[in-house]
Amino acid sequence: MLNSTYKVFFFLSVSLLFSGCQKSDDPSDGIQEISQVKILGDWNVANSHTVVAGNGVYILLFSDVESQYIAKLMTNEGAELWTKNISEETGLIASEESLAIEEGLYDTDGTFVFFSHRRLFKIDLQGEVVYDNPDFLSAFSSGVSFISILNAFVTSDGGYLVTGSIRVGTGNTRAYYTKYSKEGDVIFSKTYFIDTGGNMGITGAVEQDGFYMLGGYYSVTSGTGNNQFYLLKISSSGKLVWAQNHSTLSTDFFYPFSYEAILGRELIPLANEQTMYIMVPPNEFMADRRSKGFILDETGAVVDSIFFDLSDSNAAGGAHPGIGKGIVQTNENCFVGIINPIASIEGTVLPNEINVPINYEIPNFGYVYTIDAFGRIEDMKYVNRSLSNTFTAIALLSNGNTLIFGVQASINNEVRLILITNK
Repeated sequence: MLNSTYKVFFFLSVSLLFSGCQKSDDPSDGIQEISQVKILGDWNVANSHTVVAGNGVYILLFSDVESQYIAKLMTNEGAELWTKNISEETGLIASEESLAIEEGLYDTDGTFVFFSHRRLFKIDLQGEVVYDNPDFLSAFSSGVSFISILNAFVTSDGGYLVTGSIRVGTGNTRAYYTKYSKEGDVIFSKTYFIDTGGNMGITGAVEQDGFYMLGGYYSVTSGTGNNQFYLLKISSSGKLVWAQNHSTLSTDFFYPFSYEAILGRELIPLANEQTMYIMVPPNEFMADRRSKGFILDETGAVVDSIFFDLSDSNAAGGAHPGIGKGIVQTNENCFVGIINPIASIEGTVLPNEINVPINYEIPNFGYVYTIDAFGRIEDMKYVNRSLSNTFTAIALLSNGNTLIFGVQASINNEVRLILITNK
């Protein structure tokens, strides 16, 4: 999912990343109602928008019809505190060919951090660029013909762990993981490669008990072979403790396809030292297009799996479902946001549906699952049945008792936020 039209960013504050999902016995937990649908504007979003949470507010970052990055600071109730043109200060321009801004997160110093290739810049709560270093990401300085940032987060010691996909010279891409200090010093930088003729990248990472767990994809580049995923455990100094490659699971889930970075998505820390890695299937060659969560034990072995999607989702009309980084962890539950562009008869009433009064000829489904600390599905609600005929962005985050579900509708180019009360 390196295509900028479909790439989605979602980032949590550090406390949420490390909290994990705890089992709650309160039957009121889960998604209760939509409290607001807010149309933010009428833009042609060529470069997917970014949502970053922190301090009860969040930034919505997207590009307009002139490829300018626009940032809005929003409250939990959907009010706009300010709007800034970030391109005017940074010079970064969005395009459909490349993601100028690749990742973003909320830092411990109260600033919003954005990564752009080798560049790192920070925006404070007033929308001012307070730090800008064009050479911050310096680990790969020569011989690199392609590099993409697929995940970044603030580590417990205040540094940044950045992962993604890289190509040195020619050939297939490799997975990489790099640890930077707050000042930009390289603590460690490694690549991971399975020499079987496919492209690789690391899309999810969490910190647990002094170690880093990394999840990534391997995708074939021709019509033969199988896609697979892998889990890496590395020490705080970057040493590889173990690697688990799961190629044997391809027969019941993966098929050859031509895209990079669609398979791997996000890691969720669970109870009992377990981890869930959620995979997004490709559009091509897939008879079953449901997203799937693999539950892994402390050794990286698969102990269980669950599907996220409708049982009849293989009827999807030529598009693939996906979660992007639509995962929220609260003290009570995890919420997983899914998009599913499935053709349906207008007016169909679905179980557990939360209706949004926006209808088009060919509807999509957006829905949110609630899972407990052990990876079990507790609840599912349809957040939006018919926003547009194509989702080009989705984000899910949590601020207190509200989930924010962000999408960009392709028919009339409206950026919409759906606010959901989850308690």
